[in-house]
Amino acid sequence: MILEIFRVIIGLLIVGFLVNAVFTTVVALLILVPFILVVLFIFSNHIKKFYQRLEDRFLNNLNTQKSHQDKDDASINTQKQISQYLDQTPWNIHIIELEVGPHATFIGQTLESLSWREKFGINVAFIKRGEEMIYAPSRISRLFPFDKIGIIATDEQMLAFSAVFNEVDKINCVKHKIEDVGICAVQINEYNKLKGLSIKDSRIREYTNGMVIVIERNKQRLLNPVSATVFEWGDIVWIAGERSKIQKLNQR
Repeated sequence: MILEIFRVIIGLLIVGFLVNAVFTTVVALLILVPFILVVLFIFSNHIKKFYQRLEDRFLNNLNTQKSHQDKDDASINTQKQISQYLDQTPWNIHIIELEVGPHATFIGQTLESLSWREKFGINVAFIKRGEEMIYAPSRISRLFPFDKIGIIATDEQMLAFSAVFNEVDKINCVKHKIEDVGICAVQINEYNKLKGLSIKDSRIREYTNGMVIVIERNKQRLLNPVSATVFEWGDIVWIAGERSKIQKLNQR
């Protein structure tokens, strides 16, 4: 405001000095007085607009400050609520990430059928499967090998749960030497009595821990036959599985 007034005064002095240098005093007064009145009128309007701009800025700053104060108060209230909640929450609750082993007993089962929450009091917060993250998995979610799951539990709950989680399927964990696995051929004849049976009914998978990969019939090869394929007399069946069990197939 002071700068605005000071600028107008300097302008009037410069104009008055120039008029007084050119005209007589009477003429200078006749020129300056109307000029000063016009300037004061314009200046008053300018001052009003300037004052209005200052007032608007002040109100905006005041409202902004009040809004920030309300947000700060809300944040403080939220922090108080969180602090009160944490005060009531046991300090030994953790989120622990575990990896499902390839031979875990619960592979393929749903969370509902496992009933871990009911049995141990733990909760599954997430399931990470490769690049996919499943938050708060539903009761029909299944667990697969190498899934990483987030368990929410206390130390005591984890102590009881870890024994179940780390339990493995002993049947699927039998160790074999790589030399025991191979591809062998069996001919359908009177010794094995497989003629007329389908691959499924022959139970070759159960007897040999293997699978039929090729059937040679009439100089033709049937690759990866379906389980409904029926063996015929003279077929040569190539089986991938345990050598010793395939060799004993004829002695079944």
